[in-house]
Amino acid sequence: MEYRIILTKNKKSRKILYKCRTNETAIDRFRQIIKDNIIFFPQKFVNYKKIVPVKYELLLIKERDENDKNRIVRNEHGKLVEEKSNNQKWIIIDRVPYNIEETFWVYGHNHLKDRFNIKKIMKEILLKDIRKHKFTMQIVIVHNKLIFQNDEGMDIIFCKNKKDAIRLHNTLLNAAISTRMDKLLFLGVAGEKMISDLYEKIQEKTGWKMKRVRRPSTRH
Repeated sequence: MEYRIILTKNKKSRKILYKCRTNETAIDRFRQIIKDNIIFFPQKFVNYKKIVPVKYELLLIKERDENDKNRIVRNEHGKLVEEKSNNQKWIIIDRVPYNIEETFWVYGHNHLKDRFNIKKIMKEILLKDIRKHKFTMQIVIVHNKLIFQNDEGMDIIFCKNKKDAIRLHNTLLNAAISTRMDKLLFLGVAGEKMISDLYEKIQEKTGWKMKRVRRPSTRH
């Protein structure tokens, strides 16, 4: 009898995290993985042909024997249904939501090999030499971009879409409030006039054509 802990992505198996032969060991490891899943900014969207919502789950499964029956669970509409595995060789023992830490492309860094998570954004952009800055830093949303600017320069963070940019802005705002950071001005979503001005600044910084600057998501 084999037990497995698997990670699924939008209901499809993505990775086997653990295998064992006993129920007790499988349950202990399942609980430990859940306990260790501490995420600061969970991924909500993926870029696969288009920007789509994503949901990760952790499943504890075992090889089915002749006495096993599928669990009865409530679906997303609250209705009791029989829970079936995509592979009838296996039966689901437990299922819980799982989070993956989101990462971002920051202009000037490699978009694949040097991505920023929210802790790195706070350390290397939001808090970097904050006491030495003479000027207030403004943080503003321009579609899928989060712009950090003051009289000393500009940083650009590219999110997958506007929803993620708003979520990142608000998460950083809450962190700034709770830690009493000063010299930070969170402006929310930019108005049309500000967007136009920022597009010109982004183009000046990147050298890109305006069509690329105006992209509302990371989907090319």
